[in-house]
Amino acid sequence: MGRCILHFDRIQIQNKKSDSDHSDNDWLSIAWFVDHRDGKPPDTYQQTVSLLNLAGSPVLNTGDVIQPVEQSAPCADGDIVTAYYAITNWGSSDWDKQARAASEVTQALARGVADIYLQVAEVVLQYLPFFTSNPGAVAVGDVMARALDKLHVPLLDLLDTAFEKVITPALGAIADEISNLLGHPNCNGEVMHDVAVFVPTTADFTRSSSSRTYEGPQGNSYCGEPPHTQIDLTNNRDLDVFIGTFAHTPVPAHPLWLYLVQNNGNVLWYRQDTTSSAWQGPKKVGNGWQVYQQILPAGGDSIYAIAPDGTLKWYRHDGFNDGSNNWRGPVDVGSGWQSFLRVFSGSDGVLYAIQPDGTLLWYRNFTYTSGGESWSGPIAVGSGWAGFRSVFSIGNGFIYAIRPDGTLLWYHHKGFTTGAVSWDGPKTVGSGWNVFRDVVPVGEGVIVAARRDGNLFWYRHTDYETGVTAKPAKKKLASSVSATWEGPVQIGQGWQGYLALIALLPATVAIPA
Repeated sequence: MGRCILHFDRIQIQNKKSDSDHSDNDWLSIAWFVDHRDGKPPDTYQQTVSLLNLAGSPVLNTGDVIQPVEQSAPCADGDIVTAYYAITNWGSSDWDKQARAASEVTQALARGVADIYLQVAEVVLQYLPFFTSNPGAVAVGDVMARALDKLHVPLLDLLDTAFEKVITPALGAIADEISNLLGHPNCNGEVMHDVAVFVPTTADFTRSSSSRTYEGPQGNSYCGEPPHTQIDLTNNRDLDVFIGTFAHTPVPAHPLWLYLVQNNGNVLWYRQDTTSSAWQGPKKVGNGWQVYQQILPAGGDSIYAIAPDGTLKWYRHDGFNDGSNNWRGPVDVGSGWQSFLRVFSGSDGVLYAIQPDGTLLWYRNFTYTSGGESWSGPIAVGSGWAGFRSVFSIGNGFIYAIRPDGTLLWYHHKGFTTGAVSWDGPKTVGSGWNVFRDVVPVGEGVIVAARRDGNLFWYRHTDYETGVTAKPAKKKLASSVSATWEGPVQIGQGWQGYLALIALLPATVAIPA
């Protein structure tokens, strides 16, 4: 599986949207449609990014240049991929409501385009002859440039239709709902919108660039001149590679500390120092845990458990190193956690919660090591997370998601310590991961996976900090990208007939005082 990549090389605010009382807070929304040309609906992906200036601030003014932004979607070489993107400003609203508004804009963008996607596919197919001829790399590049230019106009017309019918009314409703800075005009809304297309391609041509200046709408005369934004954009396509092979036997890793909750509620402790070491345990270190809906590592030797009534309980296993029955807790540190589709830990006191509509929420407890309730959040940091089979994090913002077909996706939430909406990914890093009953993160790229037959396997994603590794290209314009793994190594058997399995996650950052 390859990737289609949008790289916003340079965004400059030539004239901001907000009135003189407010600076811009701009958000980038992207809706991807990956059409496999198999008669089935396209795969869709949604991404929402807060734009920052070169100083790292989300407070933007006329003349500011935005930090480069890269987003991507997985795709095969023969897929038609379209990316619809918009920048909206929410500087007339409270900051804590802007992430939710931007996420709603992304969803509105995806809904609006979905209604016209069949027309979009027909337009793209009209221009495929431009791309299927292959008289050589230089000629193909010229043809691609001409075809992309011609294709952009009809696709933009369709996108304008989607904005008129669905997206602009939604923007107005969202703006009316969250604008609460009384005494100032409401200058929220669209800054610009456009579309990028990735046609079926070969190694001869995978990249194109464009530069455009946009004038956005300004319906409120109190908000000054309409916004003007210059964007330099690169469309790039990583070609299909064979991802998910496991090349060699792993070197010893840090110890594993696993906790297994039996059907009767007993908690069993296990430790393994290396993949070739004998297991220590099982040792019974608790009981009565069958009542919990979910059990999560909080980071270090701290553990969270969600009770049926939504109470979040904190434990700390001071005896984690040798399996002694030495605990602190339980302490109630939260409520209302029963209504989420899934909750998973990011370590360091960070919890992610997926709402039924697919919104990804971020929370952080700065006193997770002591059982306190010093929480930050919730902050909406993403959308479209409802359809995964499993989602987990190995800490430090590195998140993996398993699709129902077994595809393993890698994400990096670069804003995981603060809840900032800053992401890298998704990148496809494996396949066949739907064969496991449980996939348990351990940290530092290490993942433990339990099959339904009771066999337990150890894996290590050596590229966990970048997702994939670029290798020297054989062709001038092609790149070779793959995900490198160590394992699988079978480290156990008989791991079946239990309620829950978790591993301790290492703490990766210092906790603020």
